Amino acid sequence: MSKINLTKREEFNREKKELEESKVALVEKEWKDNMSEYMEGRLTEFEENLRNFREKKGLKTIEISNFIRAKNMYGASAKFSNEELAFAFEYYQRFIVEANKYVKYIPTKKNFCAFLGISSATYSNYLLSDDSERRELMMMIDDYITDTMLTSAQQGEIREITSMYRTKAEHNMIEATAPTVVIHREEANINEINRQLEAIKQGKSLKTIELDKKDYDVK
Repeated sequence: MSKINLTKREEFNREKKELEESKVALVEKEWKDNMSEYMEGRLTEFEENLRNFREKKGLKTIEISNFIRAKNMYGASAKFSNEELAFAFEYYQRFIVEANKYVKYIPTKKNFCAFLGISSATYSNYLLSDDSERRELMMMIDDYITDTMLTSAQQGEIREITSMYRTKAEHNMIEATAPTVVIHREEANINEINRQLEAIKQGKSLKTIELDKKDYDVK
């Protein structure tokens, strides 16, 4: 590869990296400059949208999902600290409670990701984080989502089969199986043991005992 081509590639990679960093900076600016004010503003807007749509034409879950989704996405996601992630989760629960004042709206993994502006792959990576605090926080979030979903299914508020599928597919939950019971049985009964002892006393070899065994009826 020529020096000119190498320089062009290096320049391209540098500009690409700068672009990606700029996208992240834009996203994080909205989230982190004043996170409390930002989330309160989103919640207020969410509540207004719910009221307005209900008065005009009623509400559908697809519209609520659109209202709850993070806006101004730039193809990048914010890098949340554990404290910021916990804070955002508290607000997500408030969004869900508010939505359920109008229609039945169940939290889901993908919906929570949309709320944060992250991918479901990032959510899964958070669950496997080397940071024990982050991992514990994400398990609490995951428990909240799956418990709400399964409880609503048990109450007949949503489809049970669909809920079971989603918990298996999105949260790797599996049905509990009956424990395996191992029963240890004696390979030979007392009569067989006595027969072999008697044969040994008579001076028979082990090979002869095994050959005779096929003619001995052991229950």
